[in-house]
Amino acid sequence: MVTRYTIEPDRIGWSVIDTESGQPAVVFDTPQTGLPLEDADDLANALGHLHAKGLKSAKR
Repeated sequence: MVTRYTIEPDRIGWSVIDTESGQPAVVFDTPQTGLPLEDADDLANALGHLHAKGLKSAKR
């Protein structure tokens, strides 16, 4: 399974990247860039779980 969200270093920290679009993930209209490493990693994991859960729900 391909990971939907990943993290990449940016100019001031880390960005959470949507691997389908190649763009930073957006949460509440805010691009998720410039984050501390641990926060970016936690957010990427959380968004990935939410995405996977949504896919499972859609298959029912």
